[in-house]
Amino acid sequence: MAADLPMPTGSSEGVAGDILLENASRFAARIGSSTGFAQPLRTPAGRRTERIVGLGNPLLDLSTSVDLAFLKKYELDPNGACVCTDTHEGVFEFLKHEANVTFVPGGSCLNTLRVAQWLTKHAGATTYLGTVGLDAYGEDLRREAQVEGLEFPKLAHPELSTGTCAVLICDQDRSLIANLGASCHFNDSILESNPEVTNAIAAAGVFYIEGFFFNASPGAVYKLAAHAAREYKIFALNMSAEFVPHVHKAHFQRLLPYTHYLFGNGAEGRAFADAMGWDLAELVDAVKPKLERLMTTVDEATTTTAAIAVKMSTLRLHDDLRVRTVVLTQGKDPTVVATRGYIALFTPPVIDSHDIVDTNGSGDAFVGGFIARLAAGACLSECVYFGHRSAKELLKTSGCTLPECTELMAELRDLDDFGTGQAADHRYSIASSKSNASTDVKGTPTIKCATFADDEEGGFGNFSKLPYRNGGFGTPELDPSGAPAPRTRSLSLSASAQTVMTMMEDQVQQASPPRAATHTSMKQRATRRAWEG
Repeated sequence: MAADLPMPTGSSEGVAGDILLENASRFAARIGSSTGFAQPLRTPAGRRTERIVGLGNPLLDLSTSVDLAFLKKYELDPNGACVCTDTHEGVFEFLKHEANVTFVPGGSCLNTLRVAQWLTKHAGATTYLGTVGLDAYGEDLRREAQVEGLEFPKLAHPELSTGTCAVLICDQDRSLIANLGASCHFNDSILESNPEVTNAIAAAGVFYIEGFFFNASPGAVYKLAAHAAREYKIFALNMSAEFVPHVHKAHFQRLLPYTHYLFGNGAEGRAFADAMGWDLAELVDAVKPKLERLMTTVDEATTTTAAIAVKMSTLRLHDDLRVRTVVLTQGKDPTVVATRGYIALFTPPVIDSHDIVDTNGSGDAFVGGFIARLAAGACLSECVYFGHRSAKELLKTSGCTLPECTELMAELRDLDDFGTGQAADHRYSIASSKSNASTDVKGTPTIKCATFADDEEGGFGNFSKLPYRNGGFGTPELDPSGAPAPRTRSLSLSASAQTVMTMMEDQVQQASPPRAATHTSMKQRATRRAWEG
């Protein structure tokens, strides 16, 4: 593959983004030629897991409970997010004098990486890049993250204070106001000038970026995207909030060709579609008949979310050998996952409303669980499962506070001991045709699968064991004797259901060089790069 990345056509307004792409290509060539390949970690059981690098705005969360009248006073949405303006200065003044304020390390990407590290349990598995101030808040942020096992290089602004985020909890909703401070001043030259940062980038196999970070340094985002494209690594992007696709439309248009995983929720997906000028009615008309084959009653919001996810997943990529996976959550409604026109609806586990303490950070927790298993080589179903499980546990805590969860950790130990997909218990079952139930008779969350390719028919059926395949990175591990470790399971399910889920997994696992290459040796990677030119 050439060092210079192909320029996406028809997606730019002006030359600023073109210059960012050109600089990013040069950065990718320099760091790729000087530092070598990714360096996966080894688990105690000998399994490989990719290192994760995240780029975001580090914030100290100031969390407290308020009533609806307080939110209306400052023109805040009960479940919204915004950047601090003059209108919100009174909120931070209130927090200075409020006695019941909880201080928790925060920021969307930092929350996600904290959850990923919580699940991974291996020192150095995650590295967080973000700017703090030379103050006590900054030291507190870094210290707490490092105690949890994250690598957090000291990138401090000499003048600005550490960013903070007001988390205003109203019943089970939360409204966020970010006072970015130093966090929105990231110098992208650090990616090359700081050896600790450069080594972390070279060793990582997965890069995760929050959409909020475009305010800080779009140049740094472009550089990591270019590096991931050149080195067959994974680049994941989160839309983060409804206003982000509108404000940063041009950046999304340029970066989507290099984005392999796109995260968000249903509302953010609709905001993205609106920013891009898509005709939602046309997209829904194409998808709705297919969904009706799976469900007697088609939920309008889910249908719209599915239509947008399908469209997103089929947009052009820089390399025809790779695919894009779009993951859109919908709270208690099904999570929509689309890959090159194939789609699955995953019902999240049920949680009693009385157990919900705070929704703040639940979306970040989902992504943290997802990418933790993605880095470990898991299939889509397993990634979504642990995303849902992580979010469920965080909903029971205040803020993004990582709980003790022995049951979840036991499941992860099983996967580590026996290999991805070899644990004895099941994760999901595929819903039967024309079924509206969210769980089967045993309470197992379900997947509803369909394909929207013109030459394929939607598939569905029942089975009690999740169809684990070779894991997200494709290539099976070898045991000490040199024999491939078994990865598939004996299943009893309809041919149509198995076909759809198999084809969806294959789209991600076999057509995507970074995952197929990640669990191969460095020599094999070098051979592949030489073959690509």
